[in-house]
Amino acid sequence: MTSGMKIRHDPVFASSVLFTIALLFPALDFLRDAAYKDALLQAVGFASLANILVGLVVVWTGFTRRYRWAWLVMFIIVSVWAFPVLVLPILHGKIDVTFVEWLAEAWRWPGSARIYGENIVLVSIMVVALLLPLKSFFWKP
Repeated sequence: MTSGMKIRHDPVFASSVLFTIALLFPALDFLRDAAYKDALLQAVGFASLANILVGLVVVWTGFTRRYRWAWLVMFIIVSVWAFPVLVLPILHGKIDVTFVEWLAEAWRWPGSARIYGENIVLVSIMVVALLLPLKSFFWKP
């Protein structure tokens, strides 16, 4: 008789954990922005912290209970806040290096290349977290 721990294979729970990691990772940077003296950067910091807090509350209250409105709120947070704030500035700049050169710079030295890489990974995790539980939210038996 074995008494092993049961692991739930629940895509909604896995998605909630991914959202939590992706939302909490940049929170310290936005907290620093909120404490900055520049009014615009301060506003972006406070707005981002508010979005992170709303996202965490929605994920651990409505999302885990499989409410469709919670999936929609997370879709809005990813598409209206995370993508424009974290990834869109990258797409507006002129890229003078190849992907391999950019990756090598991001790996070796801290700076804008590493920040942009982290932001792309965070938004990608959020997109996976949105797509992972689609069947649980919209195709219930």
